[in-house]
Amino acid sequence: MRRANGSGNIYKMKGGKRRNPWRVRVTVGWELNQETGRCKQNLKTIGYYATRAEAEAALVAYLECPYDLDTKDITFKELYEKWSEDYFKKLTSISSERTIISAYRYCSALYNMKMRDIRVYHLQECMEKGYVIPDRGNEKGKRRYASACIKGRMKSMFNLMFDWAYAREVVDRNYARAFEIGKDVRIQQRREKRKNEIFTAEEIALLWDNADKIAFVDIVVVKHFCNTYG
Repeated sequence: MRRANGSGNIYKMKGGKRRNPWRVRVTVGWELNQETGRCKQNLKTIGYYATRAEAEAALVAYLECPYDLDTKDITFKELYEKWSEDYFKKLTSISSERTIISAYRYCSALYNMKMRDIRVYHLQECMEKGYVIPDRGNEKGKRRYASACIKGRMKSMFNLMFDWAYAREVVDRNYARAFEIGKDVRIQQRREKRKNEIFTAEEIALLWDNADKIAFVDIVVVKHFCNTYG
């Protein structure tokens, strides 16, 4: 069946044995030849597919919901650089920026993946198996896997990145918000938080009551909150 002008084309490339011989192209504009007065189509490739049926499905999907072909191949790393440049301008503290950078370091498994190819299980697996290799300290040269606290930061970062990507039609679904952090991770987060808390709630209240009576108590309280929540 012949397609309408401007609705794209599908053809099988010749020569050699190709795993994905079916090429799909769509019209992204027209160029006028001043000498002949004729218009020429400007075509861009959507992708290459193993069968004609797959190629047809890809073209139909594009025509039903067109996306920017210049961003369709953007990787997780490339999107992070674009998103973080925009997002960091809105932050009011260096600690918040460091929190994002720290979480991103555990996502190396996603760096070179195209955003359009990332699914829920990729994000979950990254949170579960993500690690960094410190270059100093007692853990130098060893794998340090993401703690429950880091996993929470990774999930928040995924949410924000996919929000940004979805709004710009880089992805057609926000897979980051399609799942929640597991109960075991939330339990471990509470344990880690308690472990990092130097004072109990009652002790903090007592310190506040004496902040103007005993020297340096106010500094102790402020440092406690910075260490716990910063």
